[in-house]
Amino acid sequence: MERLQLKVARLETLWSCLGTDTDPLSIEDKLKPALRELDKVLEYELWRKQVLLGDIEDIMASIECGCQILGISLETLNEMDGMDGNQDWKSLDISCLMAPSWERKKSLTVLNNKLTNEIRQRRLHIKEWLLNVADLCQELRVAHTLGCYESYHDDLSWATMQKVSCTMRDLCQKQQANKLQFEQTSRCIHYYWHILGEPVNVDDPIDIAIHNLCDSITIAPDQAFDMNDPPSMTNNDNLDLYYRHPLPYPLSLQDDLLTTLRTKAHDLASLYNNRLGQFHHYVNSIQTLWEELKVPDHKKFTIHYSLHMDNMIKLKTNFDEMKTIVKAMTDEYLDTIRQDLLHLWDECLLTQGERDEFMTTLYHKANTMDTVHLIVDNHMAYLKHILSSSQTVTSIMKDRKDLIQKMIDFETSASDPKRLFQASFRLMEEERWRKTCFPTLLQLDNLLIKAVQDFERMSEKHLLVGNKRYLDVLMDEISDRTTNQTFFGFLNTDLNHDRPVRNKSRPNTTTKKTKALSLPPINSTSTQNMSANDSQSQNRRHSNTTLKQRSSFTRISTDLPLPMSSASTKLIQLPLSISPKRLDDAKKYPCNHTIPTNIIPQQCKSKSDSVQHHIDPVNTTANRYKDNHASIAMVPTTDGRQRQHDSPPPASPSSRYSPRSKTSQIPVRSQMMAEQATSTPSQQIQQQQQHQQQHQLTVQCA
Repeated sequence: MERLQLKVARLETLWSCLGTDTDPLSIEDKLKPALRELDKVLEYELWRKQVLLGDIEDIMASIECGCQILGISLETLNEMDGMDGNQDWKSLDISCLMAPSWERKKSLTVLNNKLTNEIRQRRLHIKEWLLNVADLCQELRVAHTLGCYESYHDDLSWATMQKVSCTMRDLCQKQQANKLQFEQTSRCIHYYWHILGEPVNVDDPIDIAIHNLCDSITIAPDQAFDMNDPPSMTNNDNLDLYYRHPLPYPLSLQDDLLTTLRTKAHDLASLYNNRLGQFHHYVNSIQTLWEELKVPDHKKFTIHYSLHMDNMIKLKTNFDEMKTIVKAMTDEYLDTIRQDLLHLWDECLLTQGERDEFMTTLYHKANTMDTVHLIVDNHMAYLKHILSSSQTVTSIMKDRKDLIQKMIDFETSASDPKRLFQASFRLMEEERWRKTCFPTLLQLDNLLIKAVQDFERMSEKHLLVGNKRYLDVLMDEISDRTTNQTFFGFLNTDLNHDRPVRNKSRPNTTTKKTKALSLPPINSTSTQNMSANDSQSQNRRHSNTTLKQRSSFTRISTDLPLPMSSASTKLIQLPLSISPKRLDDAKKYPCNHTIPTNIIPQQCKSKSDSVQHHIDPVNTTANRYKDNHASIAMVPTTDGRQRQHDSPPPASPSSRYSPRSKTSQIPVRSQMMAEQATSTPSQQIQQQQQHQQQHQLTVQCA
């Protein structure tokens, strides 16, 4: 351009020297050829500019297409990894097209080449990954969730690449895990088949394929199978020993197939453990018995260390023969201790079922005489440990049974009117015993419940009578005694629902005379109960005073004071007069003086003489009860002598098996009603007069 300007300036100087006309027309005519050539040059350069602009537009279109395929925007190109060298490119907006240049074309060409290279690399990765995914899905027998390669040709975004790559990664991890499981289970199955000698199931194609695969495996001498060293399911050695790609049909790395293989391995492992335990049991028992019997070596049979079924049958046969010898020796040993064992069984109240269970366990576990001695010694030590508590239970049972029988005999004799003509001191003794017999029975009930609970806690088992728990039977009997009450409340009689029930106490004319015979409190709990009863008694005295005034016109009195009413019992009010119809109805319900004996254990029934021979009931009971610090009540016997009974035990919390308070168990006296129900009106009047005379005689003697 400078040369052109110099030439134009020189031409202008020459024209001024020559005096040439410089008007525009003259100059245009003279420069017309030059302008024509210059126009050609300008036209050519303009064409080149248009070509450059078209190239830039094509490059921009290619860049936009690449960004769309890669899933990126034009603004984020400079921030992409691997896109260095684009810092001089400021923007790719429409203003770039209005000022095209060769440098811009060059910069855009570099960017386009990088995008094209990225697209090509991603397409290669996608193609390779899809092929691997297809192979893995076929080997793992899972569904192919990805599309074909053509579907990802124009979709190479980062999300698509991550989806395909993560899918292939997960399948590769699953393949490695399944390969490890297949290797471990195949080795375990091979080991158990070899050690156990189990035949192959020809009907199972999986077993056939595994068997063929195991036959093709060569085990190194240092890795030979040992009977006492089974392979572990977590062993990572020999990962490529059993797995070979491709696996023969129907073997594969499918989850269902691996589950089937694990099930087979677990079943074989259970069979192996059972046989191994039996093998060691047989061998140890046989060898121990050889040592006890001092069998010489030349008479011992050979023991083969194998878990094959044939060898196990031979060992079991030899073991049974040796066990017969041990059983005979066990019987001889039991004969020497049979008397002591039977005595302990009887004393400890063991049922026949418990005895049979011990003998069954002894013969089952008696593989050697050392084991027999150990089992018997432990059992006898256990029996001696619970002997004291069982003797306590037996003694209280016997005392309670004797007292119940004595009460039955007394009730039978009390219905005889001739006893009223006995000596007054004899009648007073019977009166005192009648007042103390039922509290004593309640005391024995409470002591028996506590003794049975101590026995069960010490023996860690229930005291049984047949198939029932003795404590349940005892509580049922006590509940039935409270429901079906007679004179003392222990006979099984039909309920008389027609009897009137009074809500207030009967006026007691001998309260002052018999107040000293009331049982004293024995602990804090009973003291609180007695204090509460005293407050209730004061309220009853006011009602008794009113009742005395109401009953002053009726000359009916009892020879014994009736007990106070409690919250759990209701006293029966004796009728002042009985109609003939009521007498006929009462005769229809005779009183059967029977007592259930099913609560007495069989041992106490059959071994009563032996128990009485070894244990003094009076001394043992007195020594056992002396810690209760209770008062002693005098009880007359049939020969006129007196024996001592303890006062009631301390009260315990209310529960099904806890001792109950005596005030809630004292029965209703129904002798007067029973006598009236079994006699005529004339006899009733005579009996009432006799009772009044007897009462006056008792008051005078007292």
